[in-house]
Amino acid sequence: MKAVLDSQRNHVVIKKRNTFWFRIKRDAILYALLLLPLSYIAIFIYAPIYGLIMAFQDYNIFAGIGGSEWVGLDVFRFIFQQDSFYRALKNTLVLNVLDLIAGFPAFLTICAAYPLTKKRLWGRNFILSALVFTMDFSGGLIPS
Repeated sequence: MKAVLDSQRNHVVIKKRNTFWFRIKRDAILYALLLLPLSYIAIFIYAPIYGLIMAFQDYNIFAGIGGSEWVGLDVFRFIFQQDSFYRALKNTLVLNVLDLIAGFPAFLTICAAYPLTKKRLWGRNFILSALVFTMDFSGGLIPS
């Protein structure tokens, strides 16, 4: 930036260089740093979208994506008519619900364990002792 004094020398007028190419040159290193994440997005997110075309084709590995016959939604109709599809859908939903039921207490345990790391928590020693006791003497570890 150039500082130019006016004739009365009361204040400084600052000329700004806000041209497009000046800013590109000034921030060239930052733009270079953007190349890695942009290439990651292009390779792993946008490039596989081209493969989605295969879902609407009778894909032939030797003909490739461009040479395979276009069948439209026939493949999806075939899949939805199968009894095994609905069994697999039910199994997926059941497993996701069970994972939610099993995973949510683990999340709550982690949230409850954080305050126990604080040294000035009232009753901290008792709570930790109770937790350790129940882990050491659970029903599976007591010999019968």
